[in-house]
Amino acid sequence: MLCCLIGGGLLALVARSARRRAGRPHNPLVAVLFGLGAGMLVEALIVSILAPMAVVHVTGPLAARLALLVGPAVVATVAGAAGGAGGVLSRPGATAVAVGTAAGALAAEELDLHAFRLHSAPGLVAGLAVHLPAFLFLAAGLVWRARLPEEGESDAGGPTRCPEHRVRRVR
Repeated sequence: MLCCLIGGGLLALVARSARRRAGRPHNPLVAVLFGLGAGMLVEALIVSILAPMAVVHVTGPLAARLALLVGPAVVATVAGAAGGAGGVLSRPGATAVAVGTAAGALAAEELDLHAFRLHSAPGLVAGLAVHLPAFLFLAAGLVWRARLPEEGESDAGGPTRCPEHRVRRVR
């Protein structure tokens, strides 16, 4: 239940922030920070969902596992509120968010499984389920980036025009 509340709240904040920041320049560091927090959160959510299904084994205390969920959620929420989520609407921002998300997923996996040993992932299915999301996040981000228009292009595919380049009617 906590996972759904955190994820739903973060998704609503991302949509609001992206809509509000549309067309404005983005801060690449905030976009990377947003991606880092979101990647860590999604990876921790995946591991938390796999634990009750007995795909991964829980070996750490509950407080540490909750901290691995709440910490990245706070980082992603603060960065999203600061405009980091608006970066997904431009090519450079989408790249920054995709790289940050992949790095966050890898960092969460390393911290969870190898550094703090909060979970263990025995078997091939568990190993793929835990290690593969980072690469999927990066691939999805790069596919999303490729679908966005180039900088300086309008949605119709042509270059944007400055107001002084408009044709004026002469009577």
